Amino acid sequence: MREREAHERQTDQPHDERGDEPAHDRRDAPDALAAAPDQIQHVREAEQRYLEAVNALAEKAVNARSESREAFGAYKASYAIAAQYEREVLPLRDTISAETELQFNAMQVDAFALLEAARAKADAQVASIEARRNFWLASTDLSVAVLGGGNLSDGRSPIISADASGSADN
Repeated sequence: MREREAHERQTDQPHDERGDEPAHDRRDAPDALAAAPDQIQHVREAEQRYLEAVNALAEKAVNARSESREAFGAYKASYAIAAQYEREVLPLRDTISAETELQFNAMQVDAFALLEAARAKADAQVASIEARRNFWLASTDLSVAVLGGGNLSDGRSPIISADASGSADN
């Protein structure tokens, strides 16, 4: 008897005569069973919301990895293009322009060939600048994608060009 009283004091729950379960559980059972369908429904709704949140998080993680891979691919490609312009194209255009100027001075080519070489050199420099701009845009997109912010460039080019009449178009 003393053991049961000591156990009741430890658990703060009165026990029945058999001593194996708290007495209030059996007395409250009909009320608990009546409230059970509502509680079960609340638990199911909470579980459903939890699973939806888990699935949404998993989807965002997959999308973030995909955007990061795509941004890294664009970064590598734009770096390769910009580096090729700096390493190969521009030095070759300088050499061609210098050789054309030497040929012009030796009167082997006319002025139009010299102008064509200068125009090609200027076009190569513009293309190099655009390649460098595309590299920095890809670098920014990669930084944003790695940080989980999505893609900055939406396919539109921010360059404004002017045609021969001077009017700007986007």
